[in-house]
Amino acid sequence: MDYLRLVDLYVYKDGDGEIIGFMGVSDTMIEMLFVDAASRGRGVGRELLNYATGNLNIHNLDVNEQNTQAVGFYLKMGFKISGRSPVDNEGKQYPLLHLHYVAG
Repeated sequence: MDYLRLVDLYVYKDGDGEIIGFMGVSDTMIEMLFVDAASRGRGVGRELLNYATGNLNIHNLDVNEQNTQAVGFYLKMGFKISGRSPVDNEGKQYPLLHLHYVAG
């Protein structure tokens, strides 16, 4: 399935115009967030999330529970666990945590 056609895509470019991060959102969810490994820890993910929550009024996302790095990042950014599913959205055995952002 071509997921990029199902979301509104936002990109983050470095000073040279290279895309180093992107975020895909639907009406109510942050569906995907990716930051190039070499650019992690430089605020790219934070900027994208701040844009989603502040400008787009999108406060929900799902994350694979087994991706502890991503879970930790989202919790650090102010998201709270609001639920859990034992399988992903396609019914595969990847447990998801449902997260919700509450401005603090």
